[in-house]
Amino acid sequence: MARPTVGALLLVSLLTAQSGDFHVQPVAFGMVRTGGDLWDPQSEPLTFFGFGVVGEASAGKLRVVTEVVATQFIGLTSLPRKWSPEHGFSWAISTTDSATEFSSDYTSMKLTYQAGDATLYAGKIAQQWGPGMQSLFLSRKSPTYPQIGFDWPITPSIDFSYFHGELFSGVRDSRSVSGGVKGPQKIWVDRYIVAHRLQWQPVPALTLAFNESVVYGGKPVETMYLLPFILFFSAEHFLGDADNVQIQLDVSWRPGPATELYGAWFIDDWGILDSFNSEFNQNHFGWLGGLGWSGLLREDDRLKLEGSWTDARIYRHAYDITFYENRGYPLGHWTGAHAQSLELRYAVPLGSFWLQAEAMHARRGALTRQMLEEQYDGQVVFDRFGGGSEALTRAAVQLYRQVAGKLWLEAGVSVIQWENTGFSPASPGVDSMDINKVSMNLGFYYNFSLPGYSITNLLER
Repeated sequence: MARPTVGALLLVSLLTAQSGDFHVQPVAFGMVRTGGDLWDPQSEPLTFFGFGVVGEASAGKLRVVTEVVATQFIGLTSLPRKWSPEHGFSWAISTTDSATEFSSDYTSMKLTYQAGDATLYAGKIAQQWGPGMQSLFLSRKSPTYPQIGFDWPITPSIDFSYFHGELFSGVRDSRSVSGGVKGPQKIWVDRYIVAHRLQWQPVPALTLAFNESVVYGGKPVETMYLLPFILFFSAEHFLGDADNVQIQLDVSWRPGPATELYGAWFIDDWGILDSFNSEFNQNHFGWLGGLGWSGLLREDDRLKLEGSWTDARIYRHAYDITFYENRGYPLGHWTGAHAQSLELRYAVPLGSFWLQAEAMHARRGALTRQMLEEQYDGQVVFDRFGGGSEALTRAAVQLYRQVAGKLWLEAGVSVIQWENTGFSPASPGVDSMDINKVSMNLGFYYNFSLPGYSITNLLER
């Protein structure tokens, strides 16, 4: 992707521009979950805190926003459970002698250049495409990853977006680099993603969109996928049908200024001629639908209700290197493949406070190697969740108050029912315990923006 070259040119352009603006603000937060909340099935006190900076600079048509936050977990032996709506972390390293304390970080950067009506960008981000609290196609569950792209409003009613990014595959290369005090260096096989989105607004109340992406790897950057306006489905077949193509059609309708209805249809594979063949069903789909409503009971309140359903055969592929994920996190919906969820969120202002109530039920099933092999052999097992499953039910009430500027305080409680807590989709044979727990939640947040957390959901409004 020639990342150093592109980054260097953009940085030089920014630094040599004549007039500019520059701002740096601190980031700090701390949260205590007395019962662990979603971070771990066990009912033990856990602490998560961090500090950092977010900076913004502009010069002419160039603008850069970058954020770096050092974080620390106390009470956990490894990163929080990946199966949750909260943003994922790339790594963890122990900084003390304690087995239940480790560090991680959150970093993002986006450098934009205004070229007429179009916006060119390069950075390390995780963005969301499509409607919903969590999109099936691209969500912010995944840790940030480097990418270059552009957004182009072609006409007042048509927008086009494109990017090419580099993912972390977690697939070991057989090569290694010798030397070093810790032995040979690990080398990972390259994995890339390319995506584009065409969005059409025929009338102000209606938005229709076509999304397409390809995950590929084990080879250099593919020239064909650097062509933003080509149909990736066709290009992937031209290149040998070895890459992983995804398509999503989504719609958003606003019948009134305070109401939104939306839906999405995710297509990982479609056997068009056998669409209704119950014995040979090759339709690998995902579905999402939701409702947003403000001013429901009182002015400025907000209600969101959303449901999702994913087939066991989406997101994965015949080759491990082309799985639709980054660092083990799904690029789409946080529940992943072979899952379903129902989420409700309601926020209402109460004087100088905000009250936010949340309810969620999610279930996921097995994703074994045998299921993947049978999928590509034409065998299909329709016993959904028959191979074991894990379920998570959570209800929470959080009270927030804005103390000053960007400083918020939090106090609340969550009640969680966790079924089959030791479940592993890859090895679902061993059942584990069911846990019912209550977690008291306290926190403070200054300039906090990590995606997927309750406070972030509130502030995004």
